[in-house]
Amino acid sequence: MSKNPKKSSAVQSMEDEQARQREMQEKGELDEGLEESFPASDPVSATRTSIPSGRTNGADTDDIDYEDDLAEDTRRRLHRSRQVVARDVEDTAQDTLSALRQQIRDRPLAAVGIAAALAYLWGLTR
Repeated sequence: MSKNPKKSSAVQSMEDEQARQREMQEKGELDEGLEESFPASDPVSATRTSIPSGRTNGADTDDIDYEDDLAEDTRRRLHRSRQVVARDVEDTAQDTLSALRQQIRDRPLAAVGIAAALAYLWGLTR
């Protein structure tokens, strides 16, 4: 349902999509900054801090905690991404294997002929 009764649902949908794209672009800028600075010791921030430059009390423990939290969050996201990719690869491999098995069941003589031709060609290369 549109938020503004004067706007059509198509216009509202387009505006929502543009807002999502802007959010993704902002998130992408932070990720790009992290990738470009790796393996630098200082983390990248897409925001600007307003810490006074005349500070003399040394490193703030909140900054260290933030860096540790950011590193841990990055590690967790990377681990989740690896798990998702591994699951996708495994699912694709299982689907391909199932399709191949079904083709062999449907046409056993063609499968034997293809296997024999491949064996012959492989034998020629040895």
